[in-house]
Amino acid sequence: MPVLGICYGMQLLVHALGGRVEAAAKGGEYGRMAIRTTQASDLYAAETDHTQQVWMSHGDEAVALPEGFTAVATSDAGAVVAIENPGRRLYGLQYHPEVAHSERGGATLERFLFGIAAVPADWRIESVLDEEMAKIAALVGPDDHVICALSGGVDSTVAATLVHKVIGDRLHCVFVDNGLLRLDEASRVMATFKEHLHLPVTKVDASERMMARLAGVSDPELKRKAIGAEFIACFDEFARGLKERTGATAGFLVQGTLYPDVIESCPPPGSGQKHSHTIKSHHNVGGLPADLKFKLIEPLRELFKVRGREGTVWRRAGRNKPEYRRVLTPTHPIFSLFF
Repeated sequence: MPVLGICYGMQLLVHALGGRVEAAAKGGEYGRMAIRTTQASDLYAAETDHTQQVWMSHGDEAVALPEGFTAVATSDAGAVVAIENPGRRLYGLQYHPEVAHSERGGATLERFLFGIAAVPADWRIESVLDEEMAKIAALVGPDDHVICALSGGVDSTVAATLVHKVIGDRLHCVFVDNGLLRLDEASRVMATFKEHLHLPVTKVDASERMMARLAGVSDPELKRKAIGAEFIACFDEFARGLKERTGATAGFLVQGTLYPDVIESCPPPGSGQKHSHTIKSHHNVGGLPADLKFKLIEPLRELFKVRGREGTVWRRAGRNKPEYRRVLTPTHPIFSLFF
């Protein structure tokens, strides 16, 4: 069976088959990088231009390849970024071909899938959505109610729409105004859901309590933990209020978790490293409390997103002061205040 290891997957191939992976001497490679490929390879046989821009995110690198492997692409810094052993049908890419920043990454994936692995092109996103909706129907009972953590972004909106198709108005979307949003973002989000998507959404104004929770905190990790805890507290309070008003029990929480969220919320298993485990500790994976009262529904957890919301986002890091929010947020509709 052909195997393509991507990023840590390539490093795992090298390590497991007798090669050597070490911490990069210069701290690794991150962001957009130029690489040089060789046409004498399976992965790049159709390439006529032997340089391309790709997206890197690695602090370790392969310094010795297993027997039978050859390096078929290197970065400008000299790191091995693509390897192959055609005899064993094993291949590896240190960079991320699946993201838009890798200019010919899609073509490389196509060559592996349809040329090397010869798989049929019969996968359809509709099949995945049908499967996820069936899982939701089996998990949520006929009288169960569900809360959705709705941010207004693509991920949670798609997740909410899927669940709403299955259980209808037993879904209760909660949009938390955390006080750190773009200019008029809260009103735009609420109008979009009401006028276009027809989802049942309740806005919770947590701006003052969020700012109070962040007051005087400058350590980024403590901020992330505080933000995540406050969001969960909002959902807990909404569930209690729903029970008091209607008698309905909301035992499930829908989140727009994607597979990159999972990756960025934990270190590589067994690695002992901490390259990424705090990136999203405020988020819907790494920031969940151990005593979470909800069962999770994450219909997009195993999927990547090709393209997200466009636009430049400016962020201000540092100690939280409410006057920063009052002065800076109205300056531009895409300004986001992040403490």
